[in-house]
Amino acid sequence: ASSGGWSTWATKTVNDVPLKSGKQVLRLYFVNGELNIGKFTFTYKTSLIYNQPIADAGSNQIIILPQSIATLDASLSTNGGGGNLSYKWVQIFGSSTVTITDPQSAQPTISGLVEGVYLMQLEVNNGTHTDIDDVYIISSVTSNVVPTVSILTPTNNAQYYDGEIVKITALASDLNGSIKNVDFFANGDFIATATASPYSIDWAPAFGNYELTAIVFDFDNASSMSNVVNVAIVEAPSCNGTSWDGDFGFVFSDDKNNPTLTFIPSKAGAGTPTCILYYGTNSGTLPGYGVNPNVPFKLNASEGQIIYFYYTYSFPGFVEKNNSANKNSYVIGSCKTSTSIEEFQKLNLKFYPNPVTDLLNIELPEGKNQITIYNLAGALLHKGEISQKYFTYNMHHLSSGMYFVSVVNNDRRVVVKVIKQ
Repeated sequence: ASSGGWSTWATKTVNDVPLKSGKQVLRLYFVNGELNIGKFTFTYKTSLIYNQPIADAGSNQIIILPQSIATLDASLSTNGGGGNLSYKWVQIFGSSTVTITDPQSAQPTISGLVEGVYLMQLEVNNGTHTDIDDVYIISSVTSNVVPTVSILTPTNNAQYYDGEIVKITALASDLNGSIKNVDFFANGDFIATATASPYSIDWAPAFGNYELTAIVFDFDNASSMSNVVNVAIVEAPSCNGTSWDGDFGFVFSDDKNNPTLTFIPSKAGAGTPTCILYYGTNSGTLPGYGVNPNVPFKLNASEGQIIYFYYTYSFPGFVEKNNSANKNSYVIGSCKTSTSIEEFQKLNLKFYPNPVTDLLNIELPEGKNQITIYNLAGALLHKGEISQKYFTYNMHHLSSGMYFVSVVNNDRRVVVKVIKQ
């Protein structure tokens, strides 16, 4: 149940979880979002008070064609110290339906194998409790089965901000042997090798779009390639922003957790005497906090969370104004400090008008210029390369708010903020 706040922690205890010997797999399932997991503590309590049988379906087998018969083996199964052990074999899947001579036998024969992979399941029962185990039967023309690999993270079409470390994780298996290594590639270029499970690496990509693949090798030098995962590395948003109507600016610190947010008046008297910040993760319910102009206010939010915020503020010529109808959003820990004025002037970049209603005009330096345009959430709106001096982008179809324009010219780069009215 809800603990009532992000800084309020609650403990849930689950007792008497029976575990048999061997490797255990714990799966955590989230019914709803908006929660933090602090830690897990596992405490051994006592031996099981009952006799737990252990099923052992034996090692995976390769049957070389044209042979079409195999013998299953449950002889290493144990009854846990009590009762007589009974057996039950069933076919889970396969390239054909096999015939089992005696499904209740410890060592039955199966026949009717054709080329492919079969999964057979063993269930043992000691009269009170049961256990199951699986075994693969591979029917093949060769004695070695090619290993398989699949990229688990990142997911296809994932986006990351420039400068983020991306963890690439793959699942690899070999039905009749073991994995030697998994090699990772981006756009066909080698990144790194992982030699032990979990097969994962940390990758620090540059700005751009990538196709990620992995190749797995076994100790017989058999190999296979994974699925292709597309990843986009986009410009990180600036830590500086402007309200939709230009009444005020705001600045985030670049802290990964609990950054500060500062209200920057655009005119003398803006935010005085009233300046209230409303922020939270639910855009429909945002609690308010009294803040002071030009004074950083520390947020309670963790890296990766999306917060929504707006201000109610005094403004010259008005009693009070607010931008609740044009809220801003920010991914905690994602911003980068804005490009300096000196760097901006060095690129000799001019853009107008700002704010813009329809057409944004940019005067570019000589040479090839790579232009990318993003919204506040980091979604790519435009990408191209031109050598002309003038570039025009039609923003008529875009909603009101702040956008980022990045221009790269040789080894120079600038990111500017544009307000769409």
